[in-house]
Order: sequence, then C-alpha cells, then structure tokens
Amino acid sequence: MDLGRIGRRLTELREAHGVSATVLAEKIGISRGYLSRLENGRQIPSISVLDAVAESFDVELEYFFASGPTGRVVVDRNVGDAAGVIPKDATFAYEAICRQRNRKLIHPVMAIFAPHLRTSVASHNVEYFRYIIEGSLTLHYAGQSYAIDVGDTIYYDATIAHQVECTSDVPCKALTLFAKLAPLSEPQFEHTVLEEQL
Repeated sequence: MDLGRIGRRLTELREAHGVSATVLAEKIGISRGYLSRLENGRQIPSISVLDAVAESFDVELEYFFASGPTGRVVVDRNVGDAAGVIPKDATFAYEAICRQRNRKLIHPVMAIFAPHLRTSVASHNVEYFRYIIEGSLTLHYAGQSYAIDVGDTIYYDATIAHQVECTSDVPCKALTLFAKLAPLSEPQFEHTVLEEQL
C-alpha cells in the first residue's frame, strides 16, 4: 500500500474540484485531522472512507490504486504476497486487487492484520466477505466473537459497530471482498469552488 500516492491523489482530486479539506471531511463524516493525516500519507485510510471520497467526486475507487489502463478481464498473480508490510503503530494494512478493472460491483483487497492487535471500533455502510489465507482472526460483533482460521470464511454487515482482532503469532492475511450497501444520498460536489464552512 502506497500511502503517499493515495494521499497525493486524494489532495489532487479535492483541489481540482475546489473543495476545502474542512468541507470534504464534514461531508464524508470524518475529522479534519484524520483527513489531513490521509493526505499527508500518515494514516491508513479505511476502504469505506476512500470510497466515500471517490463517490463524492464521481470517480471510481480504483482512482486511488490503479496504475495503468483498465480492462474487462484482469488477472492478478501471487495475490498472497500483497499487503506485505504493516506500517508502524498500525493494526492493519491492505492492497487493492484487480485494480485495473473499473466499475466493479465488488471490490477485492488483500487485508493484513498485525499479530495480537485489535482494530478500532468501526462501522461502515458496506458488507465484508473475508477468506483467511494465513494466521487467524476474531471478529467482535454485536456482543459476540467469531473466531476464524486458515481456510475459513466470514461474511458480515459492517454497519454494526465491530472490531477485528488478529489472534495469531503471525500477521493474518485475509482475501476480502467489499460491497457497498447503498449509494450516498447527498449530491456530489459540483465542479465549482465551495466556500469553507465555519
């Protein structure tokens, strides 16, 4: 995951539309500080946050990841090697898969979770499917815990507050499919400068 590239593309997209960081952060429901860390490449963005930004500006999620031409059929090889390093002080990292295919209904990523750590409590307007390739994890969800190991799968509605905990001594790698439940109800940003809200 190239946090610097994601941050630069986010900043370029926002500035090209003349939208202030304060306005964008408020629109997608994150703090101004969190957005600043994303743009400076100091924070791993959640996929749902990137997707909300992409939808606000009417671009594909792949805008942040794609590095070449797109096609109808895309082959990715050795995806188990994706998402190699988890940044210091992070609980997870991920790498987009099949980045060269636009207009996907489902967004595949390789997620990797740091050993013996839990993610922050989160909720997103998406559903997740995870298939464990290496290690093990536990989903903490609505007062229940669901432990899964290599070869196991889990599917859940992420609108409910949840945490993911890597319970193995090695990082847990999970092939993850992400699907949005519904489009944002607010209108997209227009191609005009918006005044910063105080």
